[in-house]
Amino acid sequence: MGILAGFIVGFDNDTEETFEKQYQFIMKSGIHAAMIGLLTAAPKTPLYERLEKEGRLIPGANSSDNTKLSTNVIPKQMSYEEMIKGYRALYYRLLEPRNIAERIKNKIRYLTHPIYQGNYSLEEQLQILRRFFLRGLLPGGVSRLFHFFRTIPFFTPQLIPLVVQDWIVGLSMRDYVERHFVQEFEKVNQLTQNYLQLIETAFHRYLRLGDLEVSLEHVKHAAANLRISVKGCVDRHFFIRIVHHLEKVLDDTTSSVTLRIEELHEAELKHLHKLLDRLAHHGDRINIAVHEKLHDLVKIDSSVFNLVLEG
Repeated sequence: MGILAGFIVGFDNDTEETFEKQYQFIMKSGIHAAMIGLLTAAPKTPLYERLEKEGRLIPGANSSDNTKLSTNVIPKQMSYEEMIKGYRALYYRLLEPRNIAERIKNKIRYLTHPIYQGNYSLEEQLQILRRFFLRGLLPGGVSRLFHFFRTIPFFTPQLIPLVVQDWIVGLSMRDYVERHFVQEFEKVNQLTQNYLQLIETAFHRYLRLGDLEVSLEHVKHAAANLRISVKGCVDRHFFIRIVHHLEKVLDDTTSSVTLRIEELHEAELKHLHKLLDRLAHHGDRINIAVHEKLHDLVKIDSSVFNLVLEG
């Protein structure tokens, strides 16, 4: 049995020592996929209401995604900056190649007779190994190669597929952290600001008529969030043109995009779906909010996009 574990930091009893305790527990337990999030208070929950009364909520801060380098909660026994710094350092520490290797070794120590052998053909396995070597190991240089080879269980070769799988998971998590846990966002946000100005120029007619609103939301310790609100009647040409601008933002920056649909004619539904299909591979950075009156018309796949529930 492989364990995927979720952890949260930022509770009232947490201190700066909590990060070291979590690190030691995760390493010694061999929990390879350790998903750590910051305590985030969602609106209309008891936690949100309690922290609001205590004056420990950050106005306008993220309240829906606890996997980024920001939250709307002010911790009790450390400063917000200390929490963010400790959280970031914990993730980077766990995802160093030597620590990925140590957790895998601790894990396979207890998995001497794995049952699952995978359902891939030999050709598929070779393709996976090739991509893993070229895209996962080589970019990390000699150090990453060394730590990978020391995890290979030569005396129990039936465990090798599991080791490769866990390395892929570890390096994927590392890639996510490197893209999202950047502390200096000035250059990224300036580029997003430039794209915002291009959008305002390209869609000035919709903006002038009040059918569209665009803005850039700056979040502390995080990349900016580009907000696109469809408030009136837009046509197929809007969806065809906006997709190119949004792809540029998502390809060239680490910013997120929030798409709010307040008005939509049924005839334009297929064009909205084409837009979402084009953006699906960026789904983890796209938040979609649909007005309650359109819930029966517009269906959003919440396994791909971040669905924001609001009135």
